[in-house]
Amino acid sequence: MALFGEHYVRTGIFERRDGSLLSDLVIMRDNADYNCFFEADEEKLTPYIDPTRQLINKIRNYISEPKGEPK
Repeated sequence: MALFGEHYVRTGIFERRDGSLLSDLVIMRDNADYNCFFEADEEKLTPYIDPTRQLINKIRNYISEPKGEPK
């Protein structure tokens, strides 16, 4: 997560809210994996669906953009 922020958010490739969303998603995933009492219900997850789809599209667009030659 720190590297995403350092290389993509801080440089302006992605917005701060993209980094925050990704951080929230990683925390939820960790909780789902390691917290026996975490419940991923529809009410908690629904607000993340559209922003996550938008972030996936932003990442796809970035990956598909032609990049300059490596230095």
